[in-house]
Amino acid sequence: MREKTKFELFFKDIWIELSQKVTWPSKKQLVDMTAVVLLFVIMWSIYVGVLDFAFAKALEKFLQFANIA
Repeated sequence: MREKTKFELFFKDIWIELSQKVTWPSKKQLVDMTAVVLLFVIMWSIYVGVLDFAFAKALEKFLQFANIA
């Protein structure tokens, strides 16, 4: 029998780590955490979009004012 290479040992150790030592979340925990992350991303997207729109309108008004004055 041949000796395992470092490459093979590395992936064997990864498999042992993932299959025996990692505590995976339950399906309910996974769904709940995913929902929280998606809600957070949607809220921040709306917030940034509103700020972007407000600053764009403010800049537009400022540039119109600067051209008149």
